[in-house]
Amino acid sequence: MTPTDTDKVPPQDTDKVPLQDTDEVPPQDTDEVPPQDKGGREVEQDPLILATRDHGDTLLVLAAEAIVEGLRDGRPTPPDLATQPGPLRAKGAAFVTLTKGGQLRGCIGSVGANRPLALDVAANAWAAATRDPRFPRLTLEELPELALSVSVLTTPVPMTFSDQADLLSQIRPGVDGLILSDTGYRGLFLPQVWESLPSAPAFLAHLKQKAGLPLDHWSDALRMERFEARSVKAERWPLPLGPSDDKP
Repeated sequence: MTPTDTDKVPPQDTDKVPLQDTDEVPPQDTDEVPPQDKGGREVEQDPLILATRDHGDTLLVLAAEAIVEGLRDGRPTPPDLATQPGPLRAKGAAFVTLTKGGQLRGCIGSVGANRPLALDVAANAWAAATRDPRFPRLTLEELPELALSVSVLTTPVPMTFSDQADLLSQIRPGVDGLILSDTGYRGLFLPQVWESLPSAPAFLAHLKQKAGLPLDHWSDALRMERFEARSVKAERWPLPLGPSDDKP
């Protein structure tokens, strides 16, 4: 089974989209040339890297707190942005994935950066726990068995290609997340899906299937966007579970 997205798209696999605003990380003065990735981006100033590298534990706790509070009290309280670091107050798009025994238990996220990252993570965590249509609502009793991951996405970029062979030649295994759309059909795979579908042809075929299209489908109306994601993961539930958390 594969995960979900937002906008009512699905990481792997589900559907929904979010919203909102904030400040950006201010540029820093330096005489040195910042390190760059293969795409030429200034890696150390990339908000994605600042959020996941420097504040990964905070992202996981925000997601876990939203789920625990929501299950215990009926709905979570949005995080206080005034207490969050700059990269988490900036607009961002994230997917939250829950797994149990190595199997997907819920996954929902946002494709567009429409609200502060901290709010997006908390909202999508609660949605993954309670509104992924593929699974029943999560229970407090399950929390000790869950692993939790947060993936922060770059802005999707449209791809240009002449045919399927051209498209396959441009896809970067292990790097690209893809969003396919074609005359009302839509599907999304996060980059971590490469772990189970390591070849570009298989990745593309199953993405078509996820969108509701035949594995061998092709049409001139097919559109593809790609994005990257940086993920942080807690193999064990990242919050202590007291008596009030693991019992009804």
